[in-house]
Amino acid sequence: MTPLLLGMKESVPTQKSIQILSDAGVRYKYEDILNTSSRLSDMMSAISGSSEVPQLFVGGDTYVGLEQIRRYIG
Repeated sequence: MTPLLLGMKESVPTQKSIQILSDAGVRYKYEDILNTSSRLSDMMSAISGSSEVPQLFVGGDTYVGLEQIRRYIG
């Protein structure tokens, strides 16, 4: 399953997360929540309980924020 990264392109933490994932060679799908329907943002909040970006969804696991994404990469 391909990880899904949700964020906002203008957000520094989102930009850093994109760089971290790319540097680690992780193939992922990216969605900018500002350029998609509000449903995606609502779903993100419902699943994780947070509206903080970025959020990385991998299988059934959710990583909220830059620090959790860094820990996921190891």
